[in-house]
Amino acid sequence: MSAAYVLLVLASFAPIVFACNYPIRHYKSMGCIASNQKSSNGCPAHFDCPNLTDRKSDKCYIHGKVYDIGEQVPSEETAGSCTILFCSGFNDTAHFSIAIIDCAEFFAPSGIDCVRQYRRGQCCSYGSVCGHSRNNLRTCSVGNETLYEGQRYAVKGDPCKICVCTVDSGGFPVENCIEQRCAFEFTDADKLLAGAAPVYEEGWCCPVDWRLLGNKTYFEGQRYDVEGDPCKACICTVNSEGGVVENCFEQKCTFEFTESERLLQGAAPVYKNDRCCPVDWRLPSPYDKISQTACNDESNNHKCQYGNLSLNIGDTLESVTTAQGTIRCRCEIPPLVHCKLEDSTIN
Repeated sequence: MSAAYVLLVLASFAPIVFACNYPIRHYKSMGCIASNQKSSNGCPAHFDCPNLTDRKSDKCYIHGKVYDIGEQVPSEETAGSCTILFCSGFNDTAHFSIAIIDCAEFFAPSGIDCVRQYRRGQCCSYGSVCGHSRNNLRTCSVGNETLYEGQRYAVKGDPCKICVCTVDSGGFPVENCIEQRCAFEFTDADKLLAGAAPVYEEGWCCPVDWRLLGNKTYFEGQRYDVEGDPCKACICTVNSEGGVVENCFEQKCTFEFTESERLLQGAAPVYKNDRCCPVDWRLPSPYDKISQTACNDESNNHKCQYGNLSLNIGDTLESVTTAQGTIRCRCEIPPLVHCKLEDSTIN
């Protein structure tokens, strides 16, 4: 009796361990080693990331593993992200070459009464079952939803977990899940090495963006964007005496061949503040109206033509609201109207 009482007293003083609610997926994806020491918030006190601190230019790094130039990353490491990775190199500088896996379901969506079946960790489905044949499949209950055997699903509250409905020989559902692996080590390696901070969004497993530092150090030959001038890109260049020389070029837009049809239809280019080239085009409509008329300078005969409308310099069109934000168009430099896209969060 006394022993039980002692155990009860000891248990009452055991520290309460909270679950870590801070995003640490970037550490896990890189194979960083968590400290055994926990903070009061339940998270590891720190991580050790040898793939960052001990990085060599002639090696490729992903998911905590190191690859030599010429090696392929094993398929089980990348199948979940639908990619094939090779460690390529030039002048002893390594980088990943990427091949995208195209699954049949990317091009032919399944029917309304069909279920695609997957195996754990695989990118593509291995088949589909349709119509009354679905009734021959065993099922899993996940929350209030009934899923068929082989059906893939996300776990509510854990965006990093992907599961496949699996039933054992006795007819009982068994957990068959994997942790999602992020792809930023090859899609955003330059930002990672530049010391950028990962930006997470609620409901997403992996970083959705990266925040770069204002003051950055670049290595010779590295390309960088010029803050405040989205059309200007530069290459870090050093002369024979070790001095930095400007080596920049203006970005060229490709809309003359990617959007030639809209251009010929008289569409107005839509710009966004941090982009050099148009992000979209606003096509003329019979419902377009001029919302603000400027005082016309009769000495200036130049006008902007937009559909059937002729705008003086300073005239604006009625704004249009889309899912991306509000498009405001103005005649500023004839002969084309130009537009700006304002995010929906801007008042």
